[in-house]
Amino acid sequence: RIRGIMDTIYSRILHALPHFASNHFLKRVVSLDMPLISLTYMLMGVLCMVMLGNGCGPGQSKIFLSLLGIYTVMLSTAAAYGLCMFMQVPYTQLQTILPFILVGIGVDDMFIITQTFRDMDVTLPIEERVAQAMKRCGMSVMYTSVTDTVAFALGSASSIPAVSYFCSYAATSCFIDFLLQVTMFVSFLALDARRQNANRYDCCCCFVNKSLNHQAIGIKEMTAVVAVSGQPSSELLDASIAEADTRAPSQREGKLRTFLRDTYTPFLLKPVVKALVCALFLVLAGVNIYGVTQVQEEFKVIDLTPDESYLRDFMDVEAKYGMDAFGEYFETRLYFKSLDYTSASVQSKIAGLQDNAESLKRTTTPVVSWLDDFLAWAAHDSRFNTTCLNEDGFFSDSNQFYDALGYFLADVSYSHHYQNLRFNDDGEISTSRIGLWHKKVGTTEEKVAAMLELREECERTNLSPKPFPYTFAYVFIEQFVIIYWELVLNLVLSLAACAVVSLFVLHHPGVVVLLIVIVSLIDVDLLGSIYFWGLDINSITTIDLVMAVGLVVDYVAHIMHFYLHQDPALTNRDTRVINAMAEVGPSVLSGCLTTFIGILPLMFAKSEIFRVFFKMFFNIIVYATVHGLVLTPVLLSVVPLTPPVVLLADEPWALNANSEYLCAAVCN
Repeated sequence: RIRGIMDTIYSRILHALPHFASNHFLKRVVSLDMPLISLTYMLMGVLCMVMLGNGCGPGQSKIFLSLLGIYTVMLSTAAAYGLCMFMQVPYTQLQTILPFILVGIGVDDMFIITQTFRDMDVTLPIEERVAQAMKRCGMSVMYTSVTDTVAFALGSASSIPAVSYFCSYAATSCFIDFLLQVTMFVSFLALDARRQNANRYDCCCCFVNKSLNHQAIGIKEMTAVVAVSGQPSSELLDASIAEADTRAPSQREGKLRTFLRDTYTPFLLKPVVKALVCALFLVLAGVNIYGVTQVQEEFKVIDLTPDESYLRDFMDVEAKYGMDAFGEYFETRLYFKSLDYTSASVQSKIAGLQDNAESLKRTTTPVVSWLDDFLAWAAHDSRFNTTCLNEDGFFSDSNQFYDALGYFLADVSYSHHYQNLRFNDDGEISTSRIGLWHKKVGTTEEKVAAMLELREECERTNLSPKPFPYTFAYVFIEQFVIIYWELVLNLVLSLAACAVVSLFVLHHPGVVVLLIVIVSLIDVDLLGSIYFWGLDINSITTIDLVMAVGLVVDYVAHIMHFYLHQDPALTNRDTRVINAMAEVGPSVLSGCLTTFIGILPLMFAKSEIFRVFFKMFFNIIVYATVHGLVLTPVLLSVVPLTPPVVLLADEPWALNANSEYLCAAVCN
């Protein structure tokens, strides 16, 4: 009787509690961390105001444009969620992490578009400036957005549901965000430029700032001043440029661009520095390759719970006394369906499977078997032991089977077996189960092996339909049967898709190969860093690694794209690299900062699972940034890639120093 009571308690608490409570606590974790999403968008809004704005003056700020840009990202996220739900793609709690990621992607595109628009000739009409800006950077924005979307779309084909659902939402979100950035945000940008040209206040565009300031003067007016002043035009122009520099509306980005063009990139391209950079990145790759060989496959259910919860306390106590449902010893069950249990032959086959399962390397006694207890009970019951059992001890009288089973279950000592049997409307057994224990399965590999060998044993039986093993722990163990090959396949497919898209956009096979090599190095570094962070390979880190292929392309592709789109007359690779870094480097750095700000609140999440996302994305940002802004320029200057000979005849080439500052002053 005690045995029956304990079996019932274990079944209902140790099995049911983790199964239902883990879902409850995952929802609780999400609800606890919802304020972090609001914090992320607030921080991103402030950052956009600072980065997009030109100062604190009434006509210089970009508060309204920044808010509209953040609204565009939020709208794309909401639209993607609604579309996926309409398409019946299941929503899981992991999708809550997407806003932290998408806001960084969207704001990065905003910075690229806005910075390129500022670099256009301010004497052109606003519509023409917008067209020239989108002609200059639109392909780059589309390129990175398409690679993100394709990488996520390929991830949605994963056999792991959590990965598939997450990537489906992410791919849809990236695509809609791209559409809104190149339509809605560009329209907002044009309207803001009209407001600024009209010298109207930001956020209060109905009011005109009537005070005259230097920054409202156009190039034509400045030219007229030069003509009538009598002062040498070069001196006046230099003075205007100097004044524009001291009062630079885009002062912060101007200084950063100057630093990249005049100091950082030339230093980086020195022969000794090039060799040192290549050597350091080879060492980094070697260290992370070692990490790849050491990383383990593991998933801890306790990570789904908040840091402070009764379920976490319960599971800690459970593990302390060796009763952890996911520990070195845990219970599993064999399920049988639609069998003729009145047949002695069927009973013999069930008993044979049970004996074979007990003899497996990773399976042990005790076995909780209703059939064993029933046959032992019948052998000692005078009503059935003489006429109903055959010489092998199996119940052979099919007419008396269910009568005997009824008496058996009515015995209080065996009534706990009710939970191991299910009956149909005719009172016959429809489904039954037998309990087993896995032993000495401390590692994930051993758990997978224990599950698979028990499945193989079930497949070898002559019973029809075949029985199958199941326990709640298998829900998490199952992913490790395929996760390694799923990860490799997704990474290979994502790299292949990235190569195809890049070939159509960059039109340079050599640069495409170089891009894939750099992205592959980043992937190796990310995979190796999992070990050094103390993390494991599981569905959560797999999602991050799949996303990484699309995300890291952004940091590398912009540099390569602008490298190829320099003036064809520039044949010196170092000069092209310097110009490309000066032109797009500030926007890439801004994108790094915005992505980091986007995921920074995850560091303060209430559960380990969200902090894992932070750690992985921190790695993505760091490795993508150093590979994009350090290794990529060096390799572009070292590898003998023939630059394209012919590009668009009216391509607006990178600005020189004087025209850059002058246009920065005038356009704002």
